[in-house]
Amino acid sequence: MKRIFLVITITAAFFSFGCENHHSSNTYFLQSKENSVPRAKVDFLNEGRFNFGRLSVGDTLAYAFKIRNIGEVPLIINAADPSCGCTIASFAKKPILPTLSDSIVIRFVPTIDQKGLIHKTITIDSNADTSPNLLVLHGEVI
Repeated sequence: MKRIFLVITITAAFFSFGCENHHSSNTYFLQSKENSVPRAKVDFLNEGRFNFGRLSVGDTLAYAFKIRNIGEVPLIINAADPSCGCTIASFAKKPILPTLSDSIVIRFVPTIDQKGLIHKTITIDSNADTSPNLLVLHGEVI
């Protein structure tokens, strides 16, 4: 009986030490792989901010935010999500190659309940090292 208990204890110890070592080496491998993936770098003209001044209710504002890839890998924009339904963002679905530029076009149509000072944001999700990035529209609706 003591032999069976001894065999079970040694087997359990062997498997528990084996699992711990296996887990920690996988964790190290995943961390190393994640840190070695090159990321794009992005530069927005005017730091991604635009003051449109004054805009009347019902008028349409269209503004193109200039975006430049200053990294070494293609910049891929996955999404451009405005903070409200009165703002629409559109962008080319193709990668922006290193050193090249493109635009994210924002259309804003204020409604009567938006009179006064406004601050709208558009969240840009990409493979950039600083993602997500925010584009900002602000001004006054009259």
